[in-house]
Amino acid sequence: MVFVPEGYFPMGNSSGKEDEKPLHFVYTKAFFIDKYEVSNAEYMKFVNATGYAKPIFWEDGTLNFPGHPVVGVSWHDAMTYAKWKGHRLPTEAEWEKSARGNDNRLWPWGRKFDKGFFFYYVNVFGEDDNYKKTAPVNYYETGASPFGLLNMSGNVWEWC
Repeated sequence: MVFVPEGYFPMGNSSGKEDEKPLHFVYTKAFFIDKYEVSNAEYMKFVNATGYAKPIFWEDGTLNFPGHPVVGVSWHDAMTYAKWKGHRLPTEAEWEKSARGNDNRLWPWGRKFDKGFFFYYVNVFGEDDNYKKTAPVNYYETGASPFGLLNMSGNVWEWC
């Protein structure tokens, strides 16, 4: 878990998509958030302990590697897992603050988007980064957010 301090941060993007506008400042209380996406191994502990259903994508054998992020879970599944862990899902503001930090960056690693460097930061373009589907949850350390979280702009989608 990573500690994110209380305070204001710039949320949104004045030149972004309509649902990102406008850039505005939001206050969050201090909170903790996981550094990594939930791995298949971690989710399997939950499944084994509770009898909860396995994600459907585990059946074909291409998305169930232990160190890779769990996929195919609904918002309800994610909420149930978080509660089992004694945690909760972040709010949208908490998630964005965790990803962007306090200095108005657009991406977890900074303000610049360059597809040539993008492969070193996140997994979003399929096989171009040497992973057919997902990458290990701890793989893209160069793309860490200001608070040290990984995969905040790629690999898999997260629930808030």
